[in-house]
Amino acid sequence: MHNFDLHWPKTTAFLNTDGQRCRIVWRAAGGIGGTIDNNSLCKKRLAEGLSFSPSLLDELRHSGYSILAEEISRLAPPPEGIEERRASGRTVPPSDVEQLRVWLDTLAGDPSFGVCGTRRSREWRQVAAEGTDGSIDALFLKAPGSRSKGDWVLKRVPNAGGSPVYFSSVSFRGICAYLVETPPYSSRRFVDAFAAECVPLMVDHSDVRSAIEAWHGRRI
Repeated sequence: MHNFDLHWPKTTAFLNTDGQRCRIVWRAAGGIGGTIDNNSLCKKRLAEGLSFSPSLLDELRHSGYSILAEEISRLAPPPEGIEERRASGRTVPPSDVEQLRVWLDTLAGDPSFGVCGTRRSREWRQVAAEGTDGSIDALFLKAPGSRSKGDWVLKRVPNAGGSPVYFSSVSFRGICAYLVETPPYSSRRFVDAFAAECVPLMVDHSDVRSAIEAWHGRRI
């Protein structure tokens, strides 16, 4: 496997590849880190970041990986898009939301979630208090049993009154996707607090452990 420095601003990132298998190992300046092992997703990220590593394609070709270089080249945005991105001074990742999406892409499981009917449980865990990071609604999380294939459920309790709204997903990744897609929860500050609240769940749920370790960029 060869290593290639991707030169992502504010992020240490390397591509590991043998020309067929691709893996990106990254760590943001704030401590978030992880790996992307999916070949298709790696190629997409490499193509999107070519403005920061313009020599990458030539380096791949020089190392004998011409086919991989061509695949990445075909996925690259138009040249004017690259120049606009560079002129705007955008970094990778340029915002909280994009950093969260990079993190979400490293997680295993189904990222889909949806509104569901009322769910009852004795095991609600509060993962967001009123006012956290500008939030006006509290969040409570119900995990499936340690031996159960049941859904993860998130209960959002409106501070202004009214009935709670429930969201479910077959995986913890889906709960994380809800946060990434829903202001005001889509911030690094909020996810820091959310990860801390979910630490006790790591004992029975390996996907929670993986998500928190990826968030912090290290094993816990």
